[in-house]
Amino acid sequence: TGPQIAKAFEQACVTMVKNETSGEEFLDLPVHPAVTNEAVDFVVANRDLLGLRIERYLQRMKMRSQWKGNVEEARWNRRLWKHYLTLDRHISAPFRQILTDTEMIIGPNFGNLDVLAYADGPLVQRCACYLLLRTTVAHWTKKLTDAKFVVANPYEPLSTELDVNFIELFGKGGVPRKARDKMKSDNAAFVPTEATVRERERVVAMSLQMKNAFVEESSLFDDLPVELRFIEGALNIRNETERRQFMVETFCPQENITPEALRAGVRRLYIQFSRMIPDPYQEMTLELDELIDELSRGTAEDDTPFDEYVSNLDVNGPGFFQTYTFDQKKFSGERFMDEALKEMQEYNIVDDEEEADIFLTIREDVGEYGTETVNDVSELIGSDFKLKMQQKKKKQPEMCDRLEEEYVIPVANLGVP
Repeated sequence: TGPQIAKAFEQACVTMVKNETSGEEFLDLPVHPAVTNEAVDFVVANRDLLGLRIERYLQRMKMRSQWKGNVEEARWNRRLWKHYLTLDRHISAPFRQILTDTEMIIGPNFGNLDVLAYADGPLVQRCACYLLLRTTVAHWTKKLTDAKFVVANPYEPLSTELDVNFIELFGKGGVPRKARDKMKSDNAAFVPTEATVRERERVVAMSLQMKNAFVEESSLFDDLPVELRFIEGALNIRNETERRQFMVETFCPQENITPEALRAGVRRLYIQFSRMIPDPYQEMTLELDELIDELSRGTAEDDTPFDEYVSNLDVNGPGFFQTYTFDQKKFSGERFMDEALKEMQEYNIVDDEEEADIFLTIREDVGEYGTETVNDVSELIGSDFKLKMQQKKKKQPEMCDRLEEEYVIPVANLGVP
């Protein structure tokens, strides 16, 4: 279970620490950023079970402890969580570095199909070359798909305040960042066009040719780790059922490996990719995540040990916590909206019943869900109201002048950020 794994991780991390002042020795986590060999060995051995899941689990346990007022437990969970982050970065660093170094090999040789001339070398270098070539295919395929979408769905200004078309286009990762500022202007130099689509089609085609040339060269590909050789075959199959059949009926018997061990290896690779920067590794990370979900469907691995804690919406669940309460305490969501409405009425910003009702409705939503912000409120009230507020609002008194009493921090949260 999740708590058992977390407890084993805690035991692997704790070591004898010496107090520099008193000279006393006691069991504790190492002083940041030190890590112990036992902790490194534990994380590496259980890499497929940890990753983002235990990170989120430790976060939730910290927040749950704060919610329940267990200050010392919250402090300990916070330290354990940060120690795991240190270990995770320490273990992921070599993988990130080798891929970064390989970018300096593949980049200058893009378009060169003589892969033996630049991709040959030690096993670790060939692994990195293959992963980078596969990442390039995934990245530019996504950019091509997004460019085709933008060309097929050009920006169309709408008369309503909510510009749905622009929001949809804005969410396309293949659109250059500069394009998002240009879509509403006459200057469309950065917006994908038919020429952009053709250019990206050529990049995708060349990326595929380079990747295939690497795979077809037996001296480069045939002795790569089993996980890499598997994803080459699996990612070329688009059907979920066929992927599982390929794993169980073809690949595993051929490589003399169990499906459980293969899934664990692919999951480790996914966790390593999840620690890479989004550009250009996000698409490959998502492909591996989807592949793991498909391969685990219907098995005992379909649910991870931490799902009950990090993916459970039940208020009675073991990982549930509340960040705030809305009982009219100072600086709570409801109180903040009450103060704002009172101030607007005082300065004649809200001057009719309809606007006041809109504001009170939003205040009730804030009190129930705690999800709206001041900017969201102004957007929901509408542009006319914002213009009126700009025209009528006078200089406001200081915050302290509006408070009826001094705010006191709840004791349960002292010392726990």
